[in-house]
Amino acid sequence: MEVYISNCTIVDNGEGIWAEDPSFIEITDSIIRGNYGDYQVLDNGQATVRYSNIEGGFAGDGNIDLDPLFTPGPLGDYYLSQTAAGQDVDSPCLDAGSDFASNICITLENSDYCMDERTTRTDSVFDSDLIDMGFHYREPSATPTMTPTPTVTPTSTPTATPTLTPTPTSTPTITPTSTATATPTATPECDTTGVTLFMPSDYFRPGDPCFCTATVCNTTGSILAGYPLFVVLDVYGTLFWGPGFTEEICSYIHEHPEFPIGATDVTVIPAFTWPETGSAASGITFHAALTDPAVTEIVGTPAQWEFSWGD
Repeated sequence: MEVYISNCTIVDNGEGIWAEDPSFIEITDSIIRGNYGDYQVLDNGQATVRYSNIEGGFAGDGNIDLDPLFTPGPLGDYYLSQTAAGQDVDSPCLDAGSDFASNICITLENSDYCMDERTTRTDSVFDSDLIDMGFHYREPSATPTMTPTPTVTPTSTPTATPTLTPTPTSTPTITPTSTATATPTATPECDTTGVTLFMPSDYFRPGDPCFCTATVCNTTGSILAGYPLFVVLDVYGTLFWGPGFTEEICSYIHEHPEFPIGATDVTVIPAFTWPETGSAASGITFHAALTDPAVTEIVGTPAQWEFSWGD
């Protein structure tokens, strides 16, 4: 298996990165420090680390072992201290990467962007020249907001837009590895317009069956056509939007362009068996809501489901 990690900040976790033979991992322009397990990068396979800040050091071109001087900013706690943004000193991760920010680009399901469209500065000025090490935030103004205001009848007055603010740090992965034998429970009783979420547990261990279902209940008396369903996975402030679960905002409007009267089940995560992750996490949360077609107001009651995992 080949894994490429670029411009990630992996800190304050149970462990760092573990490469096991015959896997191949290439880490570039990243910060891996302060993980409280036995290692930051454990190379039992073939790990290549370049232009990264690794606590304890790691052999490779451009690598350093220095305090990155994180500072809190508008979207999280892992911006880099920079005198140009008003801090007292410059982080050693500033302009310490492998290439120009404009040459390092990310391809997502719904869009592409380059790192000169992202920032490590608390004043949100985009990266330029040589790329900074570590995670790059988007502009705060690009983050939508959502204040749940339950209602059944949309109004013409925009009162809210979908709200949840990302603060990406390290991103635990939830990868379906094999089909579980669990059967989802019966559809919840539909007596109030809105969304409910269901998972078979709120704590998962290796071998446990897992899935996630959203049920849209329509009691308005008419078909809700063009009303998008939003499902967001919040992993320590990093938001992943269904159905593709990327960081680009999307909804289930193509899969479910309308919701008939009554209950409609929407598969959020198909059934699978929880894998051995070698890690633990808590407070991971799914959020779900139905909005009016203009995405100006939540329709009915939103939902959330918080869960954790460990070995």
